[in-house]
Amino acid sequence: MFKLMIVDDEPNVVSGIKSVIDWAGNNIEICATANDGKEALELIKKVSPDIILSDIKMPNMTGLELIQKLHESGINSKIIFLSGYDDFDYARMALRYGACDYLLKPCMPDEILKAVLNVTDITEKHETAKDDNFPATNRNINIVLRAALDYIHENYFQDLNLTTVADKVFISPSYLSLLFKQQLDINFVEYLNKYRINMAKKLLSDVKYKTYEVAYKVGYKNEKYFSQMFKRYTGITPREFRNSLQ
Repeated sequence: MFKLMIVDDEPNVVSGIKSVIDWAGNNIEICATANDGKEALELIKKVSPDIILSDIKMPNMTGLELIQKLHESGINSKIIFLSGYDDFDYARMALRYGACDYLLKPCMPDEILKAVLNVTDITEKHETAKDDNFPATNRNINIVLRAALDYIHENYFQDLNLTTVADKVFISPSYLSLLFKQQLDINFVEYLNKYRINMAKKLLSDVKYKTYEVAYKVGYKNEKYFSQMFKRYTGITPREFRNSLQ
């Protein structure tokens, strides 16, 4: 059972989150609650929650200050932020210290539950996974971003876009876009194209595939566009690349 801690300076928010959602039925235990980051930090050291659901703006110690303290202390609890402030700077700072999601208040119970279950699901999936991926070798990469990368690697040949991938990992497209820029220093489209071209190189080494077949297999429906993208990322055309292998 996963341990969840709720941190918010509004008692009605805390009680609402505790009572409205069937946590036990979803294999989650509310292990503690706190009114601000300072109180939360002391409790975290005692109860070691797996996941922390925290407000951003709180007295004594904000949610951002809390996640910074956890980051500095090497505490690996996953944090989901709740905030009434739709501010890019808050989201950017949250990402810098590894927040798993950023939900805007008022949040519906199913939104909160989805975000928490997503973290539990991804945590279980990646607990024993090895860092064997393009940019995904850094162990500090956000856990939700890792799930997005996995989905891309498994479905790159499909008609993917930022929204479809974000939906699969239960976050907003804008948040996923920010994750790519913050954590990988590349935007979503560039990452997807680079991955597709790398997969295309492997297929082009097999002469049984024609260029248009390779294009289709890596997610490009138009051979001409595929050739343009291939030359953009490699400096040569697919034909030139294939000839260089002979």
